[in-house]
Amino acid sequence: MFDGWGVTKEQQHSQSLFAPTNVPLDSLVLLTMRVERETSVGDTSNISIDYVLHVGHKIEDRPRDFEGRGEFRLIRVEDGGWYIVNWSDTRATGKACWSDLKALF
Repeated sequence: MFDGWGVTKEQQHSQSLFAPTNVPLDSLVLLTMRVERETSVGDTSNISIDYVLHVGHKIEDRPRDFEGRGEFRLIRVEDGGWYIVNWSDTRATGKACWSDLKALF
């Protein structure tokens, strides 16, 4: 499913996931993140975050709470912004994670 996944597919998927047909406008979406580790050398930064995400989606009998760890490798680009080069998602023990939520939609 994620072969050839890039920025464009990620944007399209995120827009679809949070569309009113999937997540009603009056529902709750709550994200809490805690930076566990951040290391930077030159124009490269590695960041590890723990997250808890609640999404009040419309799919019955599927989790609405997600928890895990995101690992991000970023590089600084010429305009001074940061670009995500690589990222991974690991579920907390016994919990659904962001990747599980993506797979629902």
